Amino acid sequence: MAKKKKPPVKKTAKPSVATKPLRTEFMKAFIAQLITSKTNPWPDPSETKQSIVADFETFTDVLITALLLLQPPVPDGSGSLYDRLAKFLIAQNWPTAPLQKPLLKIEGTVRLYEISVITDALLKAINAWRRKGGSGGGGGGQWPPH
Repeated sequence: MAKKKKPPVKKTAKPSVATKPLRTEFMKAFIAQLITSKTNPWPDPSETKQSIVADFETFTDVLITALLLLQPPVPDGSGSLYDRLAKFLIAQNWPTAPLQKPLLKIEGTVRLYEISVITDALLKAINAWRRKGGSGGGGGGQWPPH
């Protein structure tokens, strides 16, 4: 009886250069100006849980709507978070600002990735607010886990 040949072991390709996480200028500016700003960080330590939920919904709604419609929202002049986000997206020409040449073929994926990185920064900010004993209190474990 003939011996069965074992299938070859597949080796995963190792990148020839160290890979860094993708960070677009838009992501960096958004996080620096609207979340981790020294003068106006989000969330404010005195914010309530309810206002943080409303703000989080506004952040995600504005970004997803702008991406799907391929246009930023119209500022309403109120100075609200919505108004600030609308003005920021217009100033950044997002989501239609050109990307670096290697990213053009995957532009839709890059835009969704930008939103996910921003969402991660929002969750980290909420977690930091909770650890500092934000007005809603809260403890619990550290989330997201990084």
